[in-house]
Amino acid sequence: MSGPANPVDPVERHPLAPDAGFDGGDLDCGGGLLLLIRRHIDPLASGGLLEIRSTEPTVEIELPAWCRMTGNELVSWTKAGDQRSYLVSKGPLVARTESPP
Repeated sequence: MSGPANPVDPVERHPLAPDAGFDGGDLDCGGGLLLLIRRHIDPLASGGLLEIRSTEPTVEIELPAWCRMTGNELVSWTKAGDQRSYLVSKGPLVARTESPP
């Protein structure tokens, strides 16, 4: 199973369960969010999934670009009001059979 190559539109829920996650609050990518992402994604195995929660709207644009530049993959993202959730694979997404409950 693999996610869309460039998920432009939000989905209702992520297709896969994350291995780790954190809440970045209202930080933007230049204001410390990328450092937090690195701190949480680095310990994951290749193909590991990180959920990043954020209320900062610019992350919608900046995170896909960061993923492309770093060789990671934005698998999907959700939006509920101001809250956004991004599911990022460390490196290319590997096939998984697990779904969130």
